[in-house]
Amino acid sequence: MNVDYDFSELHHNRGDYPDKITQKEIRSAYENPNCRMFDMNGYARKEMFHLACSYSISKRILMIVGKFESGRIKVLQVKVAEESEIENYFCMH
Repeated sequence: MNVDYDFSELHHNRGDYPDKITQKEIRSAYENPNCRMFDMNGYARKEMFHLACSYSISKRILMIVGKFESGRIKVLQVKVAEESEIENYFCMH
């Protein structure tokens, strides 16, 4: 499946790519078949914000906030997951 990604909300000079996370790594996390996606509570359904938690090509688990917009994924925030986030979002059964 070929998905388009929009990284226009992320800026290097603002620190939006912490821990040297790259766009390629973000794509790999979304494309991982074990990627876990969660709706974010408190937002209107039409906004369709989501939280993705997935293992990336850099062998670390990323937490990604994004939304589906015009047939693509708009990435809004990204970070390397902390231990408690891995337990809550990635290790769920």
